[in-house]
Amino acid sequence: MMPTATRYFGFGLVIGMTIAFLCLSLSHLAIPTTPLHKMSISQAVISDVSHGLIKKQEQQEQQEKEQQNQPLVHLDLGEDKHHHHDDDTVARQLKDKVRVLVWVMTSPQNLEKKAQIVKDTWGRRCNKIIFFSSETNKDFPTVGLNVSEGREHLTAKTMQGFRYVYENHFNDADWFMKADDDTYVIVENLRYFLSEQNTSQPIYFGHHFKVIVKQGYYRYV
Repeated sequence: MMPTATRYFGFGLVIGMTIAFLCLSLSHLAIPTTPLHKMSISQAVISDVSHGLIKKQEQQEQQEKEQQNQPLVHLDLGEDKHHHHDDDTVARQLKDKVRVLVWVMTSPQNLEKKAQIVKDTWGRRCNKIIFFSSETNKDFPTVGLNVSEGREHLTAKTMQGFRYVYENHFNDADWFMKADDDTYVIVENLRYFLSEQNTSQPIYFGHHFKVIVKQGYYRYV
């Protein structure tokens, strides 16, 4: 018989070789960690994110199309029949002292669904209101700017609006406000706030939002 030490050595050698063989086999089955594989994982993640963003944008566009296809409901607002009946002496006085011109950004497809509502409600309380669109509509009316519709053209559209107001209505008001066709303004409160401001001082009023993009955006008065 073999000595005990020799027998244990042989037995351990067999077990060690078996474990080594199993580890080697499992290493071939494991997921490779080469830079190429890491790159493929990154590309897959980016692809999933891009697909999600595209799908979300398509859903938003579909919702907008569905809203545009909904039947119009025409409201008879009369002469502000439902306005409050409290003492509005201060509000009427400020209307003459604090002249506010509001220009509203809209589009041809939103004239009846959105811009008309602005025109029939709070727009009546402005000293002057102008609607800007990509096309001129003499019946509404709107001022057509030489800028295409779309979110990617909003900055250019806004700049053209500022230019038009400056060149054509600079002396028609003390304060100028840019709004959208889905904005609602309590004009009396706006005048009350502006009544204590200096019209000779060039200044912007607005709130800085940081939730959309890093630098945020402003609403201007």
